[in-house]
Amino acid sequence: LGIDTKGDNNEEEDPWTVYEDSVIGILVDKISYLGVFLILPVKYSLVAVIVIVSVFLLKENLQSKV
Repeated sequence: LGIDTKGDNNEEEDPWTVYEDSVIGILVDKISYLGVFLILPVKYSLVAVIVIVSVFLLKENLQSKV
């Protein structure tokens, strides 16, 4: 018995079949729309990390030229 898969944003099924002996776990339950609450914090955290690293690198670069 095979399982046909399809991505969330795909119109067509994947061209492969997953067989039962390849399945590692099963879905017991789900929390709908949890990702919506995680998008903004992750996005802003990533922006903060980029800004902090950029400032640090700029400071290091300016200090090494003095």
